[in-house]
Amino acid sequence: MQLSALVLTFLTGTISSTHGEATFSSHIFKHVKTKTSSEVQQTATAELISRIVPERASQFKVTVDSALKPNSFKITKTSDSSVVLIVGSSGVAASKGFFHYLKYYCGCHVSWDGDQLDLPDDLPNVDITVEALSSIVYYQNVCTWSYSFSWWTWTEWRRHIDWMALQGITLSLAPFQEDLWTEVFSEYNLTQHDIDEHLSGPGFFAWQRMGNIRGWGGPLTESFKTFASDLQTKVVQEMRRFGMILALPAFAGHLPVQFKAMFPQAKLNPVEVWN
Repeated sequence: MQLSALVLTFLTGTISSTHGEATFSSHIFKHVKTKTSSEVQQTATAELISRIVPERASQFKVTVDSALKPNSFKITKTSDSSVVLIVGSSGVAASKGFFHYLKYYCGCHVSWDGDQLDLPDDLPNVDITVEALSSIVYYQNVCTWSYSFSWWTWTEWRRHIDWMALQGITLSLAPFQEDLWTEVFSEYNLTQHDIDEHLSGPGFFAWQRMGNIRGWGGPLTESFKTFASDLQTKVVQEMRRFGMILALPAFAGHLPVQFKAMFPQAKLNPVEVWN
């Protein structure tokens, strides 16, 4: 929730400094950019179309042109061609353009759990350009990981990343971080027992990460740690293929209780198992 509020501030707020007043958005937009090539993004979008409408995929041609205005797309279809041409500023923009055509010109829909993809035999003609109001479209709430995503496998994530691209999402959260914290805490010579007492079970990650609970529903099994680490890698890589930006986890100030003895001069507030 903090991140979503921060991003909204970037989009709409202003700041004052010794250098005068400047918008957050003009500053952050210079740095929040994908490093994925246009060719890779174009391939990712073409593969998405093949997954969504496999029997009609050949009727859609996608091009990613980073010279376009950020987060914009063009769609063209004429009577003398059976192919819909989609040009997007990124893989995300091109994917959104594809969904825009499906929804507003073909009466179709793609959701989390079901689709309506009864395309007309003759695809409608179109000649439009759509520009988003912002180059950043943020998605996710930190609590969602413990409501909807806790037990998802790659099968669910594969479909969901496609849905995110179709919706034009450009910035989202990375799923897991507990394996990294295990590694960090181990470097401070904490035992596995110490770490197990600190980290919660998967259904409570969101609240443990925010410091509301400690060790509730744990410990994490080695098999789950391996599963989460592998899934994190696949999810992050696939999001980046579309040109999405990932907000990776950072330190939120929540530490195992053993740090009190290790750093006696530090000001630490105790957290109960269930706060």
